[in-house]
Amino acid sequence: MAQTTGAFTLSNQKIEISTSGWPTGAIDISGVANSLEISGGDTSIVKAFTFGTGTPILAPGTKDDLKIKAKMLYSENTDDNYATIAAAYEATPSTPVQLRFSPKGGTTGNFRFTTGTGYIVSHPYPSGDAEGKDFATYEVTFDVPSITRSTI
Repeated sequence: MAQTTGAFTLSNQKIEISTSGWPTGAIDISGVANSLEISGGDTSIVKAFTFGTGTPILAPGTKDDLKIKAKMLYSENTDDNYATIAAAYEATPSTPVQLRFSPKGGTTGNFRFTTGTGYIVSHPYPSGDAEGKDFATYEVTFDVPSITRSTI
């Protein structure tokens, strides 16, 4: 296979959150988001052994939930939507949320990944140190059941 020429960085990625459904509730957080890390979603494998053999019979089981960790620059500007994210976490019960992200920037023809409805499961409170060498940041972990890819 020939080496790819289509690789790119995520510097233009568009990330949106919604607390009220798509598309009317889309809040663009691209301007404050610094990184996005996805984990989980592994498929469990069901296995059974039968008498007289040393190898199992395998079948796919269910998929685990996914965790999406977003690191963001903390800001108190209203347009940066920190208050919306914090309110979704602080509500009792927690406010359902959805995420969607477009690695190439969200223009027509690009892929977009949209999560199923989930929840913010880690606090979004700002942190940092007193040395002043880094920006104040916060991290939010979203727990979602699925991610679906589509074309914009």
